[in-house]
Amino acid sequence: MRNYQKRLVPLDTQIKLYLGSVLGLLSQFLLLVGFIVMGFIVSNIDFTELFYFKAGAMPTTLGRVVSVEATGTRVNKRTVMAYAYAYTHPQTGQSLQGVSYGFFNDYQQNQEVKIEYLPGKAEVSRIVGLKRSVIPAIFLIFVIFPIVALLLFITNWMQARKSIRLLRTGEVSWGTLVEKTPTNTRINDRVVYRMAFEFEASDRKQYRAYVETHLTELLEDNEKEMLFFDPEKPAQAVMRDNLPGKPKIDDEGNITPDHMPYSLLILPLINLSILLLFWMLA
Repeated sequence: MRNYQKRLVPLDTQIKLYLGSVLGLLSQFLLLVGFIVMGFIVSNIDFTELFYFKAGAMPTTLGRVVSVEATGTRVNKRTVMAYAYAYTHPQTGQSLQGVSYGFFNDYQQNQEVKIEYLPGKAEVSRIVGLKRSVIPAIFLIFVIFPIVALLLFITNWMQARKSIRLLRTGEVSWGTLVEKTPTNTRINDRVVYRMAFEFEASDRKQYRAYVETHLTELLEDNEKEMLFFDPEKPAQAVMRDNLPGKPKIDDEGNITPDHMPYSLLILPLINLSILLLFWMLA
């Protein structure tokens, strides 16, 4: 294996590659929305009910509705109602209270209701037919939202690592556009094109670098476009003008530092703060 001189990739360039691409920004925004949605859902679902309550298989006793109030939550365009109730511990006679959630007119104030409770923990209860959670457990399916966002973020991270590796150790060449094909994808109402650039590697053979982008003008403003390729595997290449921030190259082939993209750090810091808050509340 041949040894190649490494270039220094400035920190600002690395930040732009990791966080500034379309996929990077999209995945971070989806993570933020996903964390907020997940936090709301998890905080409003009673996992005791989800795992331990089984309809028709729980011990029951009688209780009475003491108040009925509307919550701020709507499910299927119906307002969720909070039914507070009181009952007596079947064994000790202790007065107990609880809140179950249903919809309008399920029960009336002062109405007698049947209460089901956990065996050995009569204080953990609900009105038969109602829920202990404000929202149904089926809403947990939305937890997949941040998972998908995380997978997108990891994909972008791996692509950025590859680009940084090619910037650091790759050889420079110039590619000529030889193919431009529309795909079925659109970004910001613009068609994404698959573009092929033919270039000559150090072994004097011709190779092609492929790019998919909706910003085709960035790669069509010059007759030949700068690219970096892996000397051992020339088919692995990145187009300079397709990289976030378009890294600046001096006359000696070095990557020059640019302004620090502080704005790109806002979303990651917000996401990290939310994760830290979740960890502290867990």
